[in-house]
Amino acid sequence: MVHHPPNDVLVVTLKVRDCQARHILIDQGNSCDIMYVRCYKELGLHKDDLKQSDSPMVGFNGTLTWLLETTRLEVQAGTKKVTIEFTIINTPFLYNNILGRPWLHAMRDIPSTLHQLLRFPAEQGIKEVRGDQVHEKNCSMVVIRYTCNVREVKTSEIESEDWEVLDDVDKEPVDNSEEPLKKVLVQEGDEE
Repeated sequence: MVHHPPNDVLVVTLKVRDCQARHILIDQGNSCDIMYVRCYKELGLHKDDLKQSDSPMVGFNGTLTWLLETTRLEVQAGTKKVTIEFTIINTPFLYNNILGRPWLHAMRDIPSTLHQLLRFPAEQGIKEVRGDQVHEKNCSMVVIRYTCNVREVKTSEIESEDWEVLDDVDKEPVDNSEEPLKKVLVQEGDEE
């Protein structure tokens, strides 16, 4: 069942090697398949299973992450299995793996965040793997709690209207060289 609004990422559980791996992020924008060291160790893999990698990975914010190594592992969705090359990264992350375009193309998957599922052809016809939207929300809340600066807000009534405005409490503008923002009430139909 998809909970609304369906703005969540697609997180699934798949079989990696011989283990059920939870917290797998499906990311169509990712040009490689990533496994984090924590997951690699939990799968019981050894250093001998890795190949050295000499190239860095550039994140969406432009930061470089040096790749540890790569390994080829089998990933199973339903009854369909494909062997892919994982890039192993030693960075703390919420998910165990990120499966990107290489895996999606090898599986011939069609991911849908709107419907929270993966669809792919198999010998027995079209198969599906459903995302775990509730579990993803719980994980996201844990990350937000530990990584974001949550601010207190106060509410105040606007004269003659039933609207509320949220104001920052005890916060100074970050850059004092700019004019602070001014609040302006705009009503529909007001051309000024």
